Amino acid sequence: MRLSLFLLCICLLANIIPAQAQKVLQLEKKNSAKTTKYYIGSELTYRLADDKTWYTDVIMDLFPEEGIIQFSRRLVKPTDIVAIKSFKNRNLAINIERGMYTFGASWMFFSLGATLFGTPITFAAVIVTGSAVVFGWLFRKIFNSRKYKIGKKRKFRILDLTPMVPIGSP
Repeated sequence: MRLSLFLLCICLLANIIPAQAQKVLQLEKKNSAKTTKYYIGSELTYRLADDKTWYTDVIMDLFPEEGIIQFSRRLVKPTDIVAIKSFKNRNLAINIERGMYTFGASWMFFSLGATLFGTPITFAAVIVTGSAVVFGWLFRKIFNSRKYKIGKKRKFRILDLTPMVPIGSP
């Protein structure tokens, strides 16, 4: 009974409260149905044409009619952006790096502990520790971010997904 009353209230509120306009910056790939959407308030790392600097900024507003993206510091046209960075795998890279550092430190700790019982430290203990640290560092460097070039294969579009209200509706 409570659940049905709760759902009824949610449905009534959904009809009373007007829907917000939804503007989207969409990254499309040629010959692919998959898209990546960036909403207002999303952080985007991008590079402009004729500039080697990477800018990380928050999307404040999108103007589909003019074709302009308003960031917190500047106004940019989607055609001026030549590359973006994606940090989708950042957490995985950080976790694997920390895991490899922990493994290397544990291996060295137990190798040092074995010397208390008369087993000498071998060069293999140093190799395993060193290779774990190097592998963790390399994994993070390689898989921390991914760069996408905007141009022939990929392009940005600004979409306005505001629901249209028919004329004569209350």
